[in-house]
Amino acid sequence: MIYDENFFDLVYFNEILHHVDIPRTLAEVRRVLRPGGSVVANELYTHSFSQKIRESRFIAGPLYRRMVPFIYGTTTPYITEDERKINERELAMIGAILQAPRYEYFLLLGGRLVPPY
Repeated sequence: MIYDENFFDLVYFNEILHHVDIPRTLAEVRRVLRPGGSVVANELYTHSFSQKIRESRFIAGPLYRRMVPFIYGTTTPYITEDERKINERELAMIGAILQAPRYEYFLLLGGRLVPPY
C-alpha cells in the first residue's frame, strides 16, 4: 500500500532497520511522517569499538558458544545473513535524515546481555 505524504503521526520500528537500506527506508518515513511527528525505534546498536571486542577471537569463539543458549534459549542463534547492528555512523545518518533533535536510549542490557524475560 502506498500512503499519502504527511499521513502518519508516529512511525515505529522494531528491530528492522538493521535489515534494510537505511537511507531509502528513512526517505520514505520522512515522506509519510507528518511535520512534528515522532519516530520510535527499538534497534540493535553497537559502537564500532564494542563490535571489535565482540568479534575478537576469545569473545567470538569459546565465550560466544557458551553464551548462545543463555541469550537465545537454544543452541542455534536466530541471526539472519543480512543482519547487522546499527553503528555510530549509521545512527548519526539516521538522525540527520530524520532531522532528529534528540535521541533517547533505553533497554541497553535487556535482550542484549541478558534475556528480556
